[in-house]
Amino acid sequence: MDNIKNNIPVIITGMHRSGTSLLSKILMNQGVFMGSKLDSNSESIFFQRINKWILSCIGSSWDNPRTLKDLENEDIDVITNRLNKVLNSRFSKSLFLGKKNLLYNKSFNKMDTIWGWKDPVNTFTLSIWK
Repeated sequence: MDNIKNNIPVIITGMHRSGTSLLSKILMNQGVFMGSKLDSNSESIFFQRINKWILSCIGSSWDNPRTLKDLENEDIDVITNRLNKVLNSRFSKSLFLGKKNLLYNKSFNKMDTIWGWKDPVNTFTLSIWK
């Protein structure tokens, strides 16, 4: 795991009941930071909310997904620009990193540890995250 760049997240995606919780727990046991607030399935609540928002931008949801591939470049630009603003806000960073890490002025682009998140909805939003 030493060869993974710290500023590139480990994004766990997959269907429910496919072993993603086990994978997430193994990675966390190896020191991968997966967020300060996780649900009972080891999913980042912060990124769950963002993925839900991304899908809502196209009138979609996790149980009624639509592909993002049909979006116009302008629409993708709007989503990614807004997403960048959200990820760079102090409040948003505190939700994922926790208040303690926020005091050290950490950011998603300058993490000093291997990090990532798990959310099955990443299956549908991965093209935006890339």
